[in-house]
Amino acid sequence: NLKNVLKFRQFINDFFAEHKYDIVHSHYFQLDCLVFPIAKRKSGSICISHSHSTKLSDFKIKAIRNRLLSININRAADVWAACSDKAGETLFGKHYSSSSKRLIIRNGIECKHFIFKQDDRVSIREEFGYTDSEVVIGHIGRLAPQKNHFFMIDVFKCLADCDDKYRLLLIGDGPLDKEVREKVKQSGVENKVIFAGVRNDVPRMMNAFDLFLFPSVYEGLGIVAVEAQANGLKCVISDTVPRDVDLTGVSWLSIKDNPLIWAQHINGLSFERHPEYNQKVIDAKYDIQSAAADLQAFYKKKVIESKIR
Repeated sequence: NLKNVLKFRQFINDFFAEHKYDIVHSHYFQLDCLVFPIAKRKSGSICISHSHSTKLSDFKIKAIRNRLLSININRAADVWAACSDKAGETLFGKHYSSSSKRLIIRNGIECKHFIFKQDDRVSIREEFGYTDSEVVIGHIGRLAPQKNHFFMIDVFKCLADCDDKYRLLLIGDGPLDKEVREKVKQSGVENKVIFAGVRNDVPRMMNAFDLFLFPSVYEGLGIVAVEAQANGLKCVISDTVPRDVDLTGVSWLSIKDNPLIWAQHINGLSFERHPEYNQKVIDAKYDIQSAAADLQAFYKKKVIESKIR
């Protein structure tokens, strides 16, 4: 309400009156048009707005609210940052990729943690009861509409009907947990699908996969697909995911296609591991050390430019 907005505005005024920052980098664009003018006036800050998604919200009312809150963001922000051009276009407009304010910031990962380890593959597959002859299709993500689990189950059903060797391992939880489990049951593949829930050893879990399946409805980038590639996995990804995520030669398919087409494509793939993919991810500057160094260099450059002016 208006009272809380005014209280927050006063807080921001007081904060920047007492604290001086060369750069204010925001990851919460809904507040940028309120915070940035104050930061510039009180602290002389360079203001960076950062877009992380290709959708303003899963809910129509919130999407409308967020669009209204971002109407003046192009003017308020000195730098338009995003994890991909598609994410940038969503928040800053179709001219994002040609703008002088554009900045792509790679979502860095600890590449060394995703190096394939045979010992971990054996132990994880033993934990879930997989044999060497079974092909494990893996997915990591919230059980939410964005990740498209219902379509994923349809694809897996076609795979299971094609060959008994296929298994599906789902990592994560979310609001659609009950519905996805029911979909698995109705599809008759309950004995071939494992819900592993939330895990704190995702890099280790990936070693058990033979292929990473990622049919998202939308993604800002899809960092988990970068992690899967760093693990040496072949990835099958929906064409609604930004192309920036392709660092090793992934398979792109449309979620408008029949699930059988996805299944036939997967069934025709080789499930050979590619340890060299980890270096390809590093070379693409998605390693956290490289990504952090690039961002730090950008900060220093902007501060120097502002002082020269």
